[in-house]
Amino acid sequence: MAEFPHSSLASAYARARAAAWLSVLDKAAEQLPVRRDLRFVSLTRENRLALAAHIYAAAAQPPEPRAGLPHVVVVLQPRLTLPEDTAFALRSPDLLRLWHMVIGETRAALKKPPNGDTLPDKSSGDPLMPAPGPQPEADFSDVQIDVQADVLRGLWQVREAIAPTRTGMLVNADALPLLKKAASLAPRSPAARLALAEAQLQQGLPEQCVQSCGEALRLKPDLYRARYVRALALMRLRQFALAEGDLNVLMAVGIPAEGTEMAGRLRTRGAVRLLRGDYRGMCEDFTAACGLGDCEGLAGARSQGRCLSPKGAQ
Repeated sequence: MAEFPHSSLASAYARARAAAWLSVLDKAAEQLPVRRDLRFVSLTRENRLALAAHIYAAAAQPPEPRAGLPHVVVVLQPRLTLPEDTAFALRSPDLLRLWHMVIGETRAALKKPPNGDTLPDKSSGDPLMPAPGPQPEADFSDVQIDVQADVLRGLWQVREAIAPTRTGMLVNADALPLLKKAASLAPRSPAARLALAEAQLQQGLPEQCVQSCGEALRLKPDLYRARYVRALALMRLRQFALAEGDLNVLMAVGIPAEGTEMAGRLRTRGAVRLLRGDYRGMCEDFTAACGLGDCEGLAGARSQGRCLSPKGAQ
């Protein structure tokens, strides 16, 4: 529960809802170690918050003005597929990173005016990662408060859109209209741009996906998930050299990834190399992916008489 003075009820509600979500999320994260499936898992504080954000759906009650202040209650409920969601999230660093961004951007939006200047925070040394829970009220103008509230509405919509698919995307394709709105409300949000790009890719809009990924990378150059999504879109556009360039960057920077994520990247690059006629490189990638449990690419290559030698030179 959180309350804020407001320039309008809608803006105050958006801000109070975001602060209430951070507060209850922090409490939920503290309770994660008592879960049986997490008993032997070592999680950082930020990963615990991200995991809690994923496995607990958040619902906010409509605003109820009390003495000129919005009174907002956010309730967390376990998702119906809680064991599966927990296991998947623990195996998906990219998913946890997306939640990191949504949480971090929400925190920052509660204490940053829209012009990008960070307000001082007495409770944390990191201006972008303040302490969880309701944030101190800032001295914003009414216009700043309304713009700030739009950002928080956009981030709330991104939060609602996160739903990993069997194809490896982190958002549902049906969320495209919601994410278009989110990106317009929060135009400087890397999380919103990345989520929009993933929805665009699934809806058969690779050119728009490439643009959204480029914007996400402009806002956050180390957002390597955007490079992977862009590579998938470039493949559909038959721009194979550019796709391999993005995938090579992913491999070169050594971004941590669990077996399934790394296998997917290797298999994707193997497919690009196949299309470019680099059969040695293709076999190396398919073989490495198979070593991580994804043997689909290697099996397909061998069915065509390739990748049969131990060195993968065919």
